Amino acid sequence: MQSRHGLGSFLLVIVCCAVAHAAPSHDDLATADALYTDGKHLALEGRVAEACSRFEASMALVSRLGVQINLAGCYERAGKTASAWVAFGEAAALAHRLADSREAWAWQRHNALEPRLARLAIMLDARVASADLIVKRDGAVVPRSAWGIAVPVDPGEHMLDAEAQGRVAWSMRLRVTGEGKTVSITVPELAREHTASSRTVTSDELERRPSLATWIVLGGGAAGIATGFVFGVSAQSLWHQAQPGCDSSNACSDRALDLIARSRRDSTLSRGAFAVGGAALLGGVLLYLRSPRRSDRRVQIAPALSRHAVGVTVVGGL
Repeated sequence: MQSRHGLGSFLLVIVCCAVAHAAPSHDDLATADALYTDGKHLALEGRVAEACSRFEASMALVSRLGVQINLAGCYERAGKTASAWVAFGEAAALAHRLADSREAWAWQRHNALEPRLARLAIMLDARVASADLIVKRDGAVVPRSAWGIAVPVDPGEHMLDAEAQGRVAWSMRLRVTGEGKTVSITVPELAREHTASSRTVTSDELERRPSLATWIVLGGGAAGIATGFVFGVSAQSLWHQAQPGCDSSNACSDRALDLIARSRRDSTLSRGAFAVGGAALLGGVLLYLRSPRRSDRRVQIAPALSRHAVGVTVVGGL
């Protein structure tokens, strides 16, 4: 029984390997050829980025030495020195497996690019060490074994991210320039999440959220004050209109007495409106001050400069 089981396992390995190394289908070959041909035409037209994408797609379908060499050259022409360096190395390895005479030429191109490589070393602050810390470069996780190592990167813009459980995420966007230069970026200590939520915030970082009732009370108070002002003006006007109808002994005509009565009525209404409006405004202010607050989540952005790189760091999120 043991021998049969061992034979079955051996046959399973053979089948798996055969599937893994199965020859590409006719459709894959035809598509890969079309992509490769289109890539060469695009390269001749100077549309380098599009040409590189065609060669990449062709290699994804069928791995062939000629396509790999063209892809490496396309990367170099596009200024992607690190990608070209890797691609020429892969071309040399593929040529070696095929016993192709182009192996030496591929290694020569690979070695010629090495002095031109820009490198990026991601360093970590001693206080950052965490078992669940994750560091990413351009969206890809950087293995812990590569932390602190100067890794070849293509010149241009790169995005660094760091995150850990219970910590505020850190990000940095930088542009790497200069051939043969090494840029070192240190990931700072990540702030604890509760630190950001428990800190004292200023008034401009807060937004009150008053209820509908608060706005109604404030509006009623404002209307009351406005009404009191109108009746006050009317009372004063009526009083002045009545004065010509009264003599020095305070004897007044019927019209003057009517105007005085109306003035007193409007004066009473004015005081009442002012009292009600003032009380409503006070109540509205108290309701507003008791309204719940919502703290805006801010993104802290700071410049990050070095001799061969320019970027910004971002802490927090929206």
